[in-house]
Amino acid sequence: LRGADLASAVTTTSATVANNTVYNLNNNFGSANAWAGIELTRIDGTATVTDNSFDEIDAASWGEGQGLQLWMISTLTVTGNRITNCNRGMDLAFQDTNPMNASIHENVISGSTEYGIKTWTGDFSTTGTAVTSVDATHNYWGAADGPSGDASGSGDAIHGAINYDPWYTDEDL
Repeated sequence: LRGADLASAVTTTSATVANNTVYNLNNNFGSANAWAGIELTRIDGTATVTDNSFDEIDAASWGEGQGLQLWMISTLTVTGNRITNCNRGMDLAFQDTNPMNASIHENVISGSTEYGIKTWTGDFSTTGTAVTSVDATHNYWGAADGPSGDASGSGDAIHGAINYDPWYTDEDL
């Protein structure tokens, strides 16, 4: 939920996104220019994302195709969501001057084409700092042996400094 371009966006102190369903995005709408099911940006406080469903969010003309795109958030909590069959499950991007602290638990993250979760470390801005604290334990990654990418399992890939162990072995959380 971003009301202005990044350079002029005003921060807010909190945001809650709950009980939404976003599906079938970018695969049958002509120009296909939506990059994420939901984007939250510039929250100088706490953002909570709970009990949502994101399914079949395909790559758009810019690539992307995230269920969740989460930028510039001081404290992030993501729980009880189903993020399935997306090009990218979720992107966590830089915080302006302070690292983002993220707690991501009790989610089903499976079927992602590129990755389930990726942290970006300043790629979008020369002044951004890393997303440094991501606790993504107790999630189902689409395989009983956990996530792949920067982990050794065969489920959805993770990239970046993400604590993912322990994980759930099936989607019946």
